[in-house]
Amino acid sequence: MEIVYVGLDLGSSSFQQVAIKGDGSIKVNRSFTTSEANLRAAFADQGGEIQVHLEAGELAPWAAAVIAPLVTRVICSHPKDNAWIAKDADKCDRVDAYKLAELLRLNRFKEVHYAPDQRRRNFKQLVQHYDELTAQQARLKTKLKARLRMQGVIITGERLFSAAGRKPVLAKVESRDLRTAISQLFSNGKPLRRPRLDRSGCGRLKDVSRKAFDVAIRSRQDNGFKRAYQRALETTHDKTHARLTVQRKIVSTLRAMWIMRTPYCDELMR
Repeated sequence: MEIVYVGLDLGSSSFQQVAIKGDGSIKVNRSFTTSEANLRAAFADQGGEIQVHLEAGELAPWAAAVIAPLVTRVICSHPKDNAWIAKDADKCDRVDAYKLAELLRLNRFKEVHYAPDQRRRNFKQLVQHYDELTAQQARLKTKLKARLRMQGVIITGERLFSAAGRKPVLAKVESRDLRTAISQLFSNGKPLRRPRLDRSGCGRLKDVSRKAFDVAIRSRQDNGFKRAYQRALETTHDKTHARLTVQRKIVSTLRAMWIMRTPYCDELMR
């Protein structure tokens, strides 16, 4: 069966599809408006063993999940490692899509892993969102206190960030215009509080799972993660893939512990 190498340059409004054969000749070169239906249509009429290459980005996990049942293989690579594309002055969707297909044909790419399970991707996005909101809140609190200190109002503690505590503090600012400006730093006039996770959306998560992996592997005692690593290593013969497999199990287990409010046990890994 003929192998067809497809480069997919994704954009929010349109995407370019370039398919090349094993000898490098172009088989397909066309563009579509970006939608799930058009992604399916772009691969519905392709023959042979289809391998697809696209760059990691906001649309990549969604697009990969849509086309995965229609093709043999989907590869997402890191844009920073694709110097042929990133540093080339001749940039357009058609050229970029061709280069993605050619890099796939030459096996010159660095793959980025996306969890195949949508629930895991959602969980990671929620953790990222929570982490970003926490950092934004910390910066905003620092800015509020700095603005007040510029007016000679020195505040310690958290009372500034409650509805009851904010009014007497702002009253100490003599300028009405400055009081208004400082008030605008509050979230729609509401008191600042610790953000909650929501559905709109993680380097920290990766760091935690990697540290947990290292501890589990170095442990002298037998544990489920160590056994999972050995099984994955025997299957893939690749230490990196085996480690990532176990890190995903760690994140999944943490999620189960969080939801079920239960301490760790090996049964949670199943």
